[in-house]
Amino acid sequence: MQLGLQLGYWGQMPSPDWVDRSVAADELGFTSVWTAESWGSDALSPLAYLAAKTQRIKLGTAVMQLAARTPTATAMSAMTMDYLSDGRFRLGLGVSGPQVVEGWYGRPSDKPLARTREYVEIIRAVLRREAPLNYQGEFPSTPTRVPAVSAWASRSSRSSTRCVARSRSTWAPKARRTSRRQRRSPMDGCRCTTRRTARRSTQTSWSARRTTSRSPRSPRSS
Repeated sequence: MQLGLQLGYWGQMPSPDWVDRSVAADELGFTSVWTAESWGSDALSPLAYLAAKTQRIKLGTAVMQLAARTPTATAMSAMTMDYLSDGRFRLGLGVSGPQVVEGWYGRPSDKPLARTREYVEIIRAVLRREAPLNYQGEFPSTPTRVPAVSAWASRSSRSSTRCVARSRSTWAPKARRTSRRQRRSPMDGCRCTTRRTARRSTQTSWSARRTTSRSPRSPRSS
């Protein structure tokens, strides 16, 4: 017979003897100690602490909730825990219920079995480390395919505008009152471009592409 100790998850505060019970279970020959997570403590942090306090007992999650992490983040945590515990970590996964998945993590809870299958497949691919990760599934796709996005910035100072120019973003000018000493445009050295919007109206913006190049200033000699 194999014995295990279930610690569960914390509510407001943990049980004051959770470490002592785990150490005692290790000394008495228990096979494993398990943690859970919900809207209290997470499942991994207590096990990382217990890995330094125990010697032989296996450390497992029962369970880590899928909605709390991406599958790649879970794989990273599992590899880290496996190293810290000298191979004693056991990864247990679960979907939990809609009240936690949707109400706490803000994630959809439909098709739990299909989500679990794809989640586990990604973790296994990460742990095998046979090739760069490329998983295109119904739910978590890795890496995500996204279209190119143009960056916009709306600042008024000359220093911040020059920063926009260096990053090759687009400047959305902000109207403000200027003194006579500030009549020079902060976008001197950049060029104006005209873009068409989806409503077929013309939108003029300052494209932060420098038309002139200057050599960096040499440091002042003391």
